Amino acid sequence: MKNNPPPPQYPANFDDIFNDALKLRLPERTAFLDKVCEGRTELRKHLDEMLLIADKSPFLLQPPEEFSIPETLGKYQIIEQIGRGGMGFVYKALDTQLNRIVALKVLPQELARDKAGRERFEREARTLASLNNERIATIHSLEEEKGIFFLTMEYVEGRTMSDILSCGQVDLQSAIEFCSQI
Repeated sequence: MKNNPPPPQYPANFDDIFNDALKLRLPERTAFLDKVCEGRTELRKHLDEMLLIADKSPFLLQPPEEFSIPETLGKYQIIEQIGRGGMGFVYKALDTQLNRIVALKVLPQELARDKAGRERFEREARTLASLNNERIATIHSLEEEKGIFFLTMEYVEGRTMSDILSCGQVDLQSAIEFCSQI
């Protein structure tokens, strides 16, 4: 009887496997999942579905905690960071040419170096630019300065949903109103 070497050890936790696979490019990801899911078709099917969603929905990914941006980016003077999400950091800035406040959504360097990350960012910009609704900030431009990719958009004053939710539970009527607006 032939003794086979033990299979490589991979995380037993679904989240660990998902997060490890998410970090890999497609060919490496496929090989990784082939090994980890060998003989477990339901696990593989579920991972493939979740990875497909994550690839198509970059907002599910979180940018790094730390991010450095210059005080000025082209004609924009950075005032403060006002948000962050899956595709980047959002800053309040002064457009020094038009003397107006704008929002800049900056793509993190990890995504900017990745062609697929830049393409998702550009796709987001084109999608937002094609929409015209009072509840969606107007996109002014998609730019690159000093290797930093960013969107410029209308700055909308007000409280964020995070601010509202940090005050505690929202009553049912308010929740319905927020959901209908979204």
